Amino acid sequence: MTENPNFKFEDWGLTFKSFSFIKAATMHLGLNLGQDAFVGGEAPDTPVVTMDGEKTSILKFLKGSRPLVLSFGSCT
Repeated sequence: MTENPNFKFEDWGLTFKSFSFIKAATMHLGLNLGQDAFVGGEAPDTPVVTMDGEKTSILKFLKGSRPLVLSFGSCT
């Protein structure tokens, strides 16, 4: 595995078991509880944050009968 010199364990490893991390992880688990996606079923209305910092949900981006395409990627 290639190591990114700008992403060192020393920078983030100590926060992994911190109260802030556990609080955030617990909150996100609670938000996603029961929001399962199944083939042929309706998509869950997952909460998201826009690039402007506004809290909204995925289904608010639907416009009429147009399909909504989500692209997941990484910036690293």
